[in-house]
Amino acid sequence: MDIIDLYVFDKRLRSLVFNEIEKIEIAVRTKLSLLYSLSTKNALWYENEKIYNHKAHIQKILEDIKSDIDRSNEDFIKHYKQKYDTPSMPPSWMTLEVVSFGTLSRLYKNLDSSYSEKRKIAELFGIHNEDIFANWLHAFCNLRNCCAHHSRIWNRRFLIHLKLPYNTTSPFIPRKEIKKIRDNKIFALLSAIKYIVDIISPNNSFKPNLFKLLAQHNKLLSLKEMGFPNNWEKLPVWIK
Repeated sequence: MDIIDLYVFDKRLRSLVFNEIEKIEIAVRTKLSLLYSLSTKNALWYENEKIYNHKAHIQKILEDIKSDIDRSNEDFIKHYKQKYDTPSMPPSWMTLEVVSFGTLSRLYKNLDSSYSEKRKIAELFGIHNEDIFANWLHAFCNLRNCCAHHSRIWNRRFLIHLKLPYNTTSPFIPRKEIKKIRDNKIFALLSAIKYIVDIISPNNSFKPNLFKLLAQHNKLLSLKEMGFPNNWEKLPVWIK
């Protein structure tokens, strides 16, 4: 593949992926804040150690949240700090608006699974297993960071291996086809992104935009290096 064409393709792919992950990130922030605020009747639920599963990680998560708040330049955070002395931390609908995706991902992962809200959030995004959803958030976060730092993604072997479920709410990838998918390549991530985006924004343009991008570089592009299996367009997640 021509090096200039490859650079252009990867740049456009990063831009497309970054925009879709941003939509997922916003949706997760909203659902997480809403469900836990309602169930605990506490705007500062994220400070409650009882809702976490891995107690050893609580302090680090809270430190990361505070650090993200202190770095924020958002007007509503500045207004809160100027007007209120107590509580020192803003309510969750403000806090989760400014924490990094990495912090958000770790927060969800460490929530106690005995609270039904953790499963409910995963199910709102069509996943029936909260551990798989936590893995997807981690993988999306890693991919987003690659995009933000202009790192190559088109044929990258990602450090986070994506867990591929077969019992999803909407059609995803049949169980017999999952073993053909390379879980550390971009195709697996693109499939997961499309699955989630179709749920949160049914009329989205991710598929046509991706297909257009692939078609523009079709002659020189190796889909195999991106982890695309044969007849990938016929997989249920890509038919819609």
